[in-house]
Amino acid sequence: MEEKILYYNIVPSQYQRSIFVEVDPFCNGATVINTGTTAMTVNQIPLNAGLPGTNNGESYSFGGNKGEIYRGRLDISFTGGVGNCVVIQKIYIPSLIQNNDTL
Repeated sequence: MEEKILYYNIVPSQYQRSIFVEVDPFCNGATVINTGTTAMTVNQIPLNAGLPGTNNGESYSFGGNKGEIYRGRLDISFTGGVGNCVVIQKIYIPSLIQNNDTL
């Protein structure tokens, strides 16, 4: 059985305040990187800031299996100081899937 080829892109976004991030409707996975100087949480998972003199702190990633779509949101909260994080979403591009595209 031939499998359809699934096209995807990555979409980075940056946030400096606590926010509920609505993910793309075709999101298959995401990575959140703490790039600020304060601790933060994403969906209640703590991410520490980087050590002084470094650019990045802790990160959290999740991904679905092939063809799966994430239907949640990302709850981002900073504890104080300079909050900053990067969210990178992996999204499928359904408009590029052609009937004859198979593996």
